[in-house]
Amino acid sequence: MSLPLSPSGSDGPGQERHNSLDDLSLPTSPQLTPREQLLRSMVGRIEVARRAGDEARATSLEKRLEQLTRDDASPFPLRGGFRAADVITSLGFAEETRFAELSDDGDFVILGARDGAVRVISLDERDADGRLKLLSSCNISYPVTSLAITPGGTSFIVGGEDRSLRIYSLEETVTGFSALEGRPYHRPRELFRSYFGSLVTSLAHDPSGTLLAVGSGLEEGGLVRLLDISDLTAPKVLLEFGVKTQRPALAFSPDGRYLAVGGVRTFILPVTEDEWTKGVRRIDEWVDALTFSPDGRFLVLGGGADHRRDRVRVYGIEKDPLVHEPVSLSTRRVYQPVRSLRFAPGGDVLSVGLETPLRGIGRLLLFELASSGYGMSLKEVGGCSLLRPLREQSFSGDGQRIALVGEDRIVWIFGKRDPYLPYEI
Repeated sequence: MSLPLSPSGSDGPGQERHNSLDDLSLPTSPQLTPREQLLRSMVGRIEVARRAGDEARATSLEKRLEQLTRDDASPFPLRGGFRAADVITSLGFAEETRFAELSDDGDFVILGARDGAVRVISLDERDADGRLKLLSSCNISYPVTSLAITPGGTSFIVGGEDRSLRIYSLEETVTGFSALEGRPYHRPRELFRSYFGSLVTSLAHDPSGTLLAVGSGLEEGGLVRLLDISDLTAPKVLLEFGVKTQRPALAFSPDGRYLAVGGVRTFILPVTEDEWTKGVRRIDEWVDALTFSPDGRFLVLGGGADHRRDRVRVYGIEKDPLVHEPVSLSTRRVYQPVRSLRFAPGGDVLSVGLETPLRGIGRLLLFELASSGYGMSLKEVGGCSLLRPLREQSFSGDGQRIALVGEDRIVWIFGKRDPYLPYEI
């Protein structure tokens, strides 16, 4: 397989270009940028999927690869200190907005609020009054406790304080209607609803969109369920296990083979039944947030107990983590408790969301991972203060925008501004 890449040249960190994907078939070297590592790993994952006869996963990976190698692909556009002048838009509501999920192309955002409102808002279209267009909305009557868009953008998943898990069709929500033509807003079509014995506090989906990890909090701890959602109207529970935290941190590896679960201890476990006999890998780290790098080479852990709540730790997992012990590569102190961790889809930056013990200023820091004589270093390349506590963050699939949600009524969306859009803040 060979897809064209942009002409050679360097447009900044992670922007080295190649004439074809064949250039990425060379052995791994420390000089490769995060973007090169990611492209190379994706080519390998496509080949593995094809050999295994998993054409659906191979096709999904090829689409993602095309997105990362198109002519306008570039790293997250903001470096250094960014602030109000770099806000593409800000959205304010009567009730606290708890969650925000950007679409792959960053053309719309889904918001979940404390009053149970779930809104799908276009970031490109406007109504007759010049406001961003509300594509759809519904209300689950209870505070939203978790929110996620499935890969490919066919559906989205909502957890509520009524201990419910709801799956809605997204394709039918964002197409075929217009408020300007006098037609009513479409309500998202509910495909599935189930009630658990505890609040759904965290969600994660595998890259293919067929598996969903659901974390829920219990009084004495928590529970993680692994669901098969290949049929969105009838998910099946494949596995469930207890964890010692009420808000389990969840992340799938980029190849979809492993699920990382964080709490009082961190575990990496296989997600296919034929590999469950391998057991799990335990890392003695208490974490509040975790994420895999897009190329699958690193597992990043954040937060934890007491004196480690303000630490970000990087582990190397290039070899099978169930067979080989993950290698501790770097630790960085960020001086505030870590709330969330996200890699930009292109792998060029790690975004670290920080919170304050009391209501106050929240911060976002951007880091680049760089090889050093001691293993790996986290180099700070940017960040911002939100003037309010930070709760969650979400990158668009093209890596050009990031949505930040505070424990307030404002959603901030940063990125490269469209000069033709009015300044909104």
